Amino acid sequence: LAALKRQEYDLAIAHLNGVYTNESEGIRKRRAQQGLVIAYRKVGQGQQALNLCHLLTYSPDAPFQNWAKKTLPKLKRQFPDLEPSKTMSPDDPTDALSVSPPPIPKTEVKEPNNRFSVPSAAPEVRTWKNAGRAKRLGTLPKTSKLGSDIRWLWGLQGITAIAFFGWMVTVIEISFSLVQYLLLKLPFLSPWQILYQDPTLFLFIFSLLIFIASPVLLSVLLKKGYELEPLNLEHLKTIRPESATLIQRCCRQRKLPQPTLGILPTSLPLIFTYIQYPIGHLRPTGHVVISQGMLDRLEDDELAIFYATQLAHILNWDFLLLSACVCFLQLPYTLYWSVSKLGERLADRLDIPLLELIVRGLSTLLANLSYTYYHLFRLPLLLLSRWRLLYSDASAVSLTGDPNALTRGLLKLAQSWHRGIMQTSTVPEVVERFDLLLPLGVEQAIAIGNLTPNQPFESVLQWDLHNLYRYGVTLLSSHGRLGDRLQRLTDLARFFRLETELDLPFIPPRRFSLSSDFTQWLTTQMNFSLETELRLPFSSPIRLSLPSTLPEWLKTAINLIVATSIFVNNSLPLFPRSLCQAFIVGIGFRLVLMLVGAIAYFFYVGQLVWLSQDQDGDLITACYFISLSLILMLQINRYYPEVLPLQAQRIDRSESFAKFQIDATLTPQKRQIMRLQGKLLGRRGVHNGLGQTLILHTSAGLIRLRHCPRVSIFGDWGINPICPKDLIGQSVKVGGWLHRGADVAIDLAYLEGRSQLQANSYHPLLLSLLAISFGLWGAYLVFQT
Repeated sequence: LAALKRQEYDLAIAHLNGVYTNESEGIRKRRAQQGLVIAYRKVGQGQQALNLCHLLTYSPDAPFQNWAKKTLPKLKRQFPDLEPSKTMSPDDPTDALSVSPPPIPKTEVKEPNNRFSVPSAAPEVRTWKNAGRAKRLGTLPKTSKLGSDIRWLWGLQGITAIAFFGWMVTVIEISFSLVQYLLLKLPFLSPWQILYQDPTLFLFIFSLLIFIASPVLLSVLLKKGYELEPLNLEHLKTIRPESATLIQRCCRQRKLPQPTLGILPTSLPLIFTYIQYPIGHLRPTGHVVISQGMLDRLEDDELAIFYATQLAHILNWDFLLLSACVCFLQLPYTLYWSVSKLGERLADRLDIPLLELIVRGLSTLLANLSYTYYHLFRLPLLLLSRWRLLYSDASAVSLTGDPNALTRGLLKLAQSWHRGIMQTSTVPEVVERFDLLLPLGVEQAIAIGNLTPNQPFESVLQWDLHNLYRYGVTLLSSHGRLGDRLQRLTDLARFFRLETELDLPFIPPRRFSLSSDFTQWLTTQMNFSLETELRLPFSSPIRLSLPSTLPEWLKTAINLIVATSIFVNNSLPLFPRSLCQAFIVGIGFRLVLMLVGAIAYFFYVGQLVWLSQDQDGDLITACYFISLSLILMLQINRYYPEVLPLQAQRIDRSESFAKFQIDATLTPQKRQIMRLQGKLLGRRGVHNGLGQTLILHTSAGLIRLRHCPRVSIFGDWGINPICPKDLIGQSVKVGGWLHRGADVAIDLAYLEGRSQLQANSYHPLLLSLLAISFGLWGAYLVFQT
């Protein structure tokens, strides 16, 4: 039952089956039978759930009998094509398990000691070089891309703090405006006066309080929700002496208060740091949290350098702002998680289908809104999250002289996360909560973990190193490209004259400045991109110096516009790309209208003079929305070509997807229609209302799926008879479009489960509706003008 509460349904079924089969009649057997009904229902095994629930209606205990009578109609509605087996006898309840019982795991099943433990599995056999470390510690080379000036990081933190607060105020003000509009338009409702007040001062005070209280709030959350326990340095010295020695040496040399150490009892490897005020010290330090999985999966030198990265965050002072912002992000995320659990619990207890539908619908709506706000508030923090990893990697290498250990550690973390996702069938909650503080991203873990032991890591890192548009594609990623980080670590190993753990090519470092160096780098990137795509309108290259004549100014401007357009066109997905392209087209459209208005004024055509006048800015806004509408309508069919039904097409082999994972030329623009088969993983019920955690488990590994529900933020409740979360745990066939973003993922067209049950996704439909809406709004603004 404990495994059932943790939503580890396969493990719960294995436990409860043993209890149900071996126990004699009694309360323990009936509780196991009740738990099996719930577990089978959640994993989509309707026949077993119906059989057991039907038998439970004959129970002599009134509470179990009443529960079964209430649950049986719900099961019949969920599985309309199934009926309880007529051959079952209440006198022989083991008949209920005769229909394709789940296989008992071959490994010994034992109760995990916490809600996040991953069942033990034999790790994949891979040979590591175990390349050595530098014998003497020294400063990093000044020309190294990792040895950047720390003032850049501090400046970015200041910009991030201002951007985060400004973005938060903007999002909340827009939300207030939308609520005001709805209250004004809906009958029997009146607007709330509090929505008309400026929230800036309140949000500033609230943010300041969150910043001050973040150490306590995060500690309470980790202790209550994830069983955080203190880790004594002396105990760490007995099990990982190098790690403990490193912490003591660094604190002594840098005159740093010793950070508080903690451990999470989960077998998933995790490490992160948040702000802490130690007793007796005014200077803030960090609370370094690791998991049991870090101790189990990593060698001492690998764990030591991960501790060094966390000490680097403390020394660089980049953990203060980010940990406070992550604490703020726990508000919408906790609301999302709590509402999802409460909605599922209440809906399961209701007997009236209409009330159950209403409860699930409202909880899904509120959970989806909270999850959306969580990701909106993260946006200003993404660049800082990526940059600080480069500085922490550099500082960790300078503290330990062991870049190869960090290379091995990052790769082992990725492999362990991959195995954990496969075994728990979803992305763990703690990983998503503290994503910005972790040294690795889920997308990177999936890509690395998909490699077989005989495939070199270098093959999957080629895109990170050589794709021309990787900078734009990973713009909204929370973690930097793993290939870039590992390539920098490889360069440092060469600097220390060490054997390298990976055979990555040497890429000469570039030094950036706000003057000619940055201009030269930007121009080189644009020219390099254009070599394989399109010639510039004029034969001369973009000049580094300022043009001296008007024709040269025009040539340079046109070249820059074309280069930027091509870069955006190949770097961004359809909707963000259209937003950027609409600026250029909209401005050009407005200039044409101004020219027409000026000519009309010159020739005394009074009916068209208004085209050159736009005091309120309505015309330029209308030009933007009309341009956006046209761009979307023209590109939707090309970006999302028709996907034929699965019955009419053969299923692609998983090896075809594996080939795309190592293709360094893929961009979002180069789509590929894919039809695959595998087991659908992800969160269940209200937790997955937007289809945000859908993963397909195939023979080639894990593949992320992007789903678009029919009514977007409202999810799929009450609209579709079947939606993707109803097929989780089943073997499914997938049809969709493969687009290369920060990772290789598939935009869903449809899913097909057992009994020809099909769940559709609506990417083209939603974009078409948005395009029509933008066009109508632009036309309305023109009409109002």
